[in-house]
Amino acid sequence: MRLSLIAALDAAGTIGSATGGLPWDFPRDREHFRATVRDRAVLVGHRTYREMENWFHSEEVFVLTRTPHISLFLPGHRRVTTVAQALEIAAELGLDELFVIGGGATFTACLPFSDQLILTRLETVIPVSDAVTFPNFERSTDWALEQSETWPPSPDQPCSARLEVWSRRNTS
Repeated sequence: MRLSLIAALDAAGTIGSATGGLPWDFPRDREHFRATVRDRAVLVGHRTYREMENWFHSEEVFVLTRTPHISLFLPGHRRVTTVAQALEIAAELGLDELFVIGGGATFTACLPFSDQLILTRLETVIPVSDAVTFPNFERSTDWALEQSETWPPSPDQPCSARLEVWSRRNTS
């Protein structure tokens, strides 16, 4: 089973704000994100799960949290306490891929287990006083850039962006 991280980040690696929410709105990335994970199994941190309350349609949602009793939006959503537990349950369900959709601590916890990174890189820095950043995976030699596509600025997207797909190198 493949574990894929999908995120949008600015040129400083910022993925969001510690107080919640995205500090930008880029419709092309939002459409790409939704098309990629629609009706697919996702793994999400508890706070990001709360922020995205009305977004989930898939029954295969794994909420990574240490909080013992949380209310989940739909009966098919599951609380997990570790990445390994999420992967084990996903495998038992016969899932072929699990998409990690945030937040920062969840991306950090999942990076060692992941096979693929799908990143939208905004080619600007968005000032955020309480920035949450994506883990710095590029210091490692574990990753290879497989695909890159540039999205030019448009009326609803004031800066260019780059869609990148990274794969874990075979280290055996």
